[in-house]
Amino acid sequence: MLQQGLNKYFPQYAGFWVDGIFGGRTASAVKAFQRDHGIYPDGGVGMTTAKALRAAGIPVWVIPATRFISVMGYGSSGYKVEAVQTALTYLNPSYCTFTPDGSFGWGTQECVKNFQRANGIYPDGKVGYSTTRALRAKGMYFDYVGSGDAQLDATLESIVARYGSLSSAYSYVVNNYRYIGAHGKSHPGGGNWDIQYAKSFFANGGGNCYSFAAGYKWIARALGYSSARIRLGYVANARAPHGWNEIDISGTTYIFDTDEDMAYKRSKGGWAFYYKTYWNAPIYYWDANKRALN
Repeated sequence: MLQQGLNKYFPQYAGFWVDGIFGGRTASAVKAFQRDHGIYPDGGVGMTTAKALRAAGIPVWVIPATRFISVMGYGSSGYKVEAVQTALTYLNPSYCTFTPDGSFGWGTQECVKNFQRANGIYPDGKVGYSTTRALRAKGMYFDYVGSGDAQLDATLESIVARYGSLSSAYSYVVNNYRYIGAHGKSHPGGGNWDIQYAKSFFANGGGNCYSFAAGYKWIARALGYSSARIRLGYVANARAPHGWNEIDISGTTYIFDTDEDMAYKRSKGGWAFYYKTYWNAPIYYWDANKRALN
């Protein structure tokens, strides 16, 4: 489609055989098109170039895989908004007639509502978990990784925008939050306790071991590690209640213990509890029933 369109509408760029292979001549034609349309000439076809191609009569669609952390609605803006707009105009051109621009205005809101009605979702005009899941079912590589709590998700958006990897986020937590509260506190319980602990952790600049684990769990989830979880158990010869993180990566369960590393950093310098298995962890861990894990 791209080669055919360039040959038909812009023969001055192209004039090559349509072979379905994105080679050097196709890339050169795309660069020439980009230069003439005020787009950085990298020779690749992303959302911006695809939008310009569509405006020129070449129906090329690029909808990137996108992770959504917080709910988007009227007034939201940015790359993720444009990804949703592009997906909706591709799926439903009859009632999404605007040009994707990254600004969530009234037209986008009405388009979202129409999509929600057509897919059995309450039409609130916001893009959250249910709408993202419905778009994924339509073939979009979208994933909603937020907690569902607006305050926490806004915090997570801000953190992962600055710290986009497990290691940089781990360093951020270890270096910027402090222990607050009494040691040896019993395991927390109740529904969504981790969300409340995480919100308090980020708002207050620290907390106990459960707060550290809750904060890092949700950061890791926002980074796309859906298996990130909190393990409740014990340390110190099974006498001290404790909470830490586990993440499954490539079939192996790894430990991430930001609370222990926060204390270790102050006494020893460096990290010792990042990305460890139970077999090479520097201390012994026990589960909630006081059974040894290593």
